[in-house]
Amino acid sequence: MAELIIATHGKMAGGTADAVELLTGKKKHLFILEAYDDNLSVEEKIEQLCRKLDPQQQWIFAVDLHYGSVAQALAVHFAGKLDQVKILAGFNLSLILRLTEASSETVFTEDELRSLAEASRKDVILVNDLFQMSSDF
Repeated sequence: MAELIIATHGKMAGGTADAVELLTGKKKHLFILEAYDDNLSVEEKIEQLCRKLDPQQQWIFAVDLHYGSVAQALAVHFAGKLDQVKILAGFNLSLILRLTEASSETVFTEDELRSLAEASRKDVILVNDLFQMSSDF
């Protein structure tokens, strides 16, 4: 089983979790880490979060920015635990939905996480292209 943590700069994590719950209902294995929204350091927030997570489960972090400070702090904090902890950077709602639907029954391999990330990247499109395609017929 995997626990999914959305980790972002500011309130984006909470907003994303709200959207997931609106679309799919409450998820008991979904957590948030919102950095820089109060006086706590990112490291303090990570420590607080770790006390809430099940140490026997896989932890999947979905982080907003690839080389951002949140991703860097997580990478440093969990450097020795990369078998249990996976960090995906640059998420979209599509990826989070895919992860939440599977996380209650699944321990993800790195290849599975790569495949989910790739599928979610393909969900980012220019909708205008759809209008162009429909007018071509």
